[in-house]
Amino acid sequence: KIKDICNQEIEIPRYTGLLALFVIGISGHLFFSKINKNKTKLIENEIPISGFISAILSFSREMIGHDSGIKLKQINLGDQNFYLNLKDNVILAFLVEKQRISEIFKRYMHIISDEFIYRFKDVINPKTFNGEVAQFQEFKSVVNQYFII
Repeated sequence: KIKDICNQEIEIPRYTGLLALFVIGISGHLFFSKINKNKTKLIENEIPISGFISAILSFSREMIGHDSGIKLKQINLGDQNFYLNLKDNVILAFLVEKQRISEIFKRYMHIISDEFIYRFKDVINPKTFNGEVAQFQEFKSVVNQYFII
């Protein structure tokens, strides 16, 4: 009941600069995506994009080293940037227009990551994942609480 009351009474300021969100398994499976409807190229290529992000993270871990403490956190694509959050075998890639990102965006990145892991921790294990991605669509409501895409 408390959660319902909070959801009705408290309005969370939503971040408007996010173009797309990709939630990707460490092995490259696209679990979930939400893409601005005007970004048709992204919509048409969401599977290759998720593979690209997974591959570049794997490559960076091999080149930098697993235990160095250094992590790839951003991919600069000219006028757009992917901000990456890797947590518990899941990659969350947030695509934004090249701009200075706000503190609220950084905070929401971590909230979204934590919430995805919390909700789906039993399903996303790379050794037992069965390939069923429909179950992740319910996550859209969480994303909509924090971002306007």
